[in-house]
Amino acid sequence: MSGLQTAYVGNDNLIWLRGATRARAGTVIDSGVATVTTIEDLDGTELTGVSFPLTMILHDAAAGDWVTQLDDAANLVAGTVYVAVIDIDDGTGVVGHFEAKFLASVRTSS
Repeated sequence: MSGLQTAYVGNDNLIWLRGATRARAGTVIDSGVATVTTIEDLDGTELTGVSFPLTMILHDAAAGDWVTQLDDAANLVAGTVYVAVIDIDDGTGVVGHFEAKFLASVRTSS
C-alpha cells in the first residue's frame, strides 16, 4: 500500500489495505480472514469509540484489496495520523501482517 488515506471525523469511513501479497512468494493474498486488530495513533494510543477486531472483506481478489468500515463513533482527532494494524490468516497457518496509515480530517464544503 502506498500513500496516506483520509478518514473524516464524525463520518463512517472505509479503511483499505491495497495490494496485499505474501512476503515469500510475492503472490496476491486473495482468500482468508482479514482483521484490523487495532488502530493507534503514532504514539501508540489505541483509538476509542469502536471495538476491535474489525473484520475486513476481500474487495478485489485479483489485486489483493481488502476493506472494512470504520464507524462514525470512532473518536478521530483531526490532524492525527493513525495506523490500522491488519492481520490476514490465509487458512494454511500463514499470517500476513500489514499496517495502513490514514489521516483524520474534517470534511469541508467547497
